[in-house]
Amino acid sequence: MESKKKILSVILISSFLITVVIVLIYSNSNENFGENGGDESIENKTLSIKNYYPSFNPTITETESQKFNITTFNPDNNQLNYTWYLNESQVGGNLNTYEFIADYDSSGIYTVEVIVTDGKYFVTHLWTLNVSNVNQAPEKFDVFPWFNPKIKETESQEFNITASDPDDDILEYSWYFNEMQIGGNSDTYIFNADYDSSGIHAVKVIVSDGECDIEHLWTLNVSNVNRALEKSDVFPWFNPKISIVGTQKFNITASDPDDDLLDYMWYLNESQVGGNSDTYIFNADYDSIGTYIVKAIVTDGEYAVEHLWTLNVTNPPYKLKGINFSPYTEEGQDPNLLTVISEEQIRALLTHIQPFTEWIRTFGSTHGLENTGRIAHELGLKIAVGAWLSDDLVVNEEQISNLITIAQNGEADMLIVGSEVLLREDLTENQLIEYIDRVKQDVPSIPVATADIYGELLEHPAVMAACDVILANYYPYWEGVSLENAIYHIHLRHQEVVAAANGKQVIVSETGWPSDGNSVYDAVPSPENAAFYFLNFVSWAKDLDVSYFYFEAFNEPWKANYDEGPQGAHWGLWDNDKNLKSGMEKVFNNETTPENWWTGIIDGPGDPTIEFTYVPPYGSYANLQGRVSHIMPAYFRVAVYIKVAGGWWTKPYWNNPLTIINPDGTWICDITTGGIDQLATEIVAYLLPVGYYPPSMSGGSSLPSELDTVAANKTSVVRS
Repeated sequence: MESKKKILSVILISSFLITVVIVLIYSNSNENFGENGGDESIENKTLSIKNYYPSFNPTITETESQKFNITTFNPDNNQLNYTWYLNESQVGGNLNTYEFIADYDSSGIYTVEVIVTDGKYFVTHLWTLNVSNVNQAPEKFDVFPWFNPKIKETESQEFNITASDPDDDILEYSWYFNEMQIGGNSDTYIFNADYDSSGIHAVKVIVSDGECDIEHLWTLNVSNVNRALEKSDVFPWFNPKISIVGTQKFNITASDPDDDLLDYMWYLNESQVGGNSDTYIFNADYDSIGTYIVKAIVTDGEYAVEHLWTLNVTNPPYKLKGINFSPYTEEGQDPNLLTVISEEQIRALLTHIQPFTEWIRTFGSTHGLENTGRIAHELGLKIAVGAWLSDDLVVNEEQISNLITIAQNGEADMLIVGSEVLLREDLTENQLIEYIDRVKQDVPSIPVATADIYGELLEHPAVMAACDVILANYYPYWEGVSLENAIYHIHLRHQEVVAAANGKQVIVSETGWPSDGNSVYDAVPSPENAAFYFLNFVSWAKDLDVSYFYFEAFNEPWKANYDEGPQGAHWGLWDNDKNLKSGMEKVFNNETTPENWWTGIIDGPGDPTIEFTYVPPYGSYANLQGRVSHIMPAYFRVAVYIKVAGGWWTKPYWNNPLTIINPDGTWICDITTGGIDQLATEIVAYLLPVGYYPPSMSGGSSLPSELDTVAANKTSVVRS
C-alpha cells in the first residue's frame, strides 16, 4: 500500500513538472513570435507546417477574392484548431482555408494570419495582402425628360441627367446633338429650336469620371412651324393698259422662309386661268375690250399671299393712216380667175382690221369688190376705191364705170385709176390720163389719182399733173436694198417725188416687206425683218407726217402662183387666217424706232469723190459697187451708164436712172437688166446733185456733155 502511495506521489510530481515545463515553453514561444513578425513560422517540435497557399504575398483588385490555405504535419493526429486574423481581427471559421472577398471599399494593405494548434502545440503563418483599387463607373440616378420629347420650332427643351460616382471622382458631362458636340460641362443642356430645326434629332449625354462612362440617348422630334410666305415683288407694279393686239405679262415673286413648295393660282375676273407658275400672260384679242381683274394667289398649303391688278384692254392706241386691202385670202381665190368675193367675206375681213386703220385702199371694182366702199363706210372706215386697168379695154370700161358709180353713190373718199399701169406698160401715158380725166369730170368732188412706182411717176410728169394727189409706190425690197438702209432709201426717193409734185400731196400708196420668200440681193424676207420694216416705216411716216397705205392687210396665197414668186403670198400684216404676225403689234402699240433716215457728210468736208469698189468681170451678171466721199448722200445720186456693142445705155432702168447712196457712202447698181448688158466694155458713173434728172440713153454713141458739166465728179472703167 505504501509502495503504491509512493508511486502515485512520483507520478503527480512528474506531471506537475511537465506542466510547468510546457507553460514555460509556450511563453517563450509567444515572445519569439512577436519578435520575428511577418512571414516567419515558429514550429513546435511536434507540430509543423507542411504547406501554405499562396506561397507569396498576393495582390488582388477590388471585387476579386483571394483564398488562403495552410496544411500542417500532425504526427499525433490530434484535432487541430484554426484561427484566422485580418489586420489582427479574427475572421473566418475553424478551417484550414480562409477566403478574402474584396469589394469597392477594400483597396489597401492587409495582414492575414493563421494560428493552428492541437491544444498542446501550435504553428502560425502570416501573409501581406495588397488590394488595389478598381474604378467604379458613375451611376445614373435620373434623367429628364424620361421620355422622348416632342416640341415645335421656336420652342425649347431642357435635358438633364443626375449621376454620381461611387468613388467620388469628379464627373464630366459631354452633350451631343446629332453626333455633334454641343453645350458645356453641365448636367443640363437646353435645346432652342428655330425655324430650321424641324425633324428627328438625337440628343446624347455622356458622363465620365475620366475612365468610365455612362450615357443616355433621347430622340427629339421637332415639328415644323409653318411661317407665312412673303411677297417680294410684282410685275407690273401698276395697273396696266394694253390694246387688243397686245399681250400683258403678270408676275409675282414670293418666297417661303421654310422653303416649302409654293403653288400659284391665277384668276381672271374670278375664273381660274393659267398654270401653276409665277407668271401669267394675258393675250388680248378682238373680243377683249374691257376691264379685267387679274389676281394671283401664292400658297404653301397653309398660308397665302395675293395681288390684284386692274387690266384695261382698249382699241390700239395707234391707227394706221391707211392699208391696202385685197380680199383674196382663201385658197383657190384668184382675181385672174375672176373669183367673186362675197359681201360676208369682205365684211368679216374689214371688221377684223377696222380697229387698226383709218383708211383702206382697194384694187378693183368688180366681182364683189364693188361692195367694199359701202361696207367700209358702214364700219366707219374711209376708203380709196381702185379700178384695175389692164390692156383689156373692155374690162377697163367696166372697172371705170363701176368706179364712177361707187363714187356717185357716196361710197368712196378717194378714187384710184389703175395701179402700176405704167410699170406694166398696159396703157400709154395718154390713155391713162384720159381715164383719170374722165373720172375727175364725172366725180369732181372726190380726189382722183393713179398709183405707180416712184420712178414711173418721175418719168411721166404729165400723169402727175393729171392727178389731184400723187400716189407713189416704194419697194426697197424689190430694189435689193438692205433692211437697215430701206427707210433711208424711201426717204430719199420720197423727197424726189415731193420735189416733182409741184406742191401736191404725196401719199405713199404702197410699201412693205414680205415675211417669207426669196432674197433680192441684200433684201432678206423674214418675219422679224417684215416686222422691223413696218415699225421703221411708220416711225418715218409719223416723223415727217406722211400719209400712206401700207401693203398689205392679209396674205394672199394666189400671188405665189405668178411671176412675183413665193414672197407674193407673204406681204400681209395678218396671215390669211386673220392672225396678226408676230412683231406687228408694236406699231399699233405706238412704239417707234430711232431715226435712221438722215445722215451727215460722208468722211467729212472736202472735194466730192466717187470710185468703184467692185467692177464685175466681163460677162458677169454681178452688181456694180462703189463709194462716194465728202457729200451728204441725201443731196446726191449716182447715174450709171454702160457701153454695149458701141452704144450707151442707162442703168439700171430708164424709169429709174438714179442710184441711191447709202448712209455710209456706198452704192450698188444692177448693170445687167436687159439684152447683153454683161458684155459691156465701158462703165461710167456720175455723182449728180438731187434735182437734176439725167438724160436716158438707149444705144446712143456718146454721152451728153451736160453730164460732165453738172456732175460733182465721175469715174469710169474699161473692161474686156
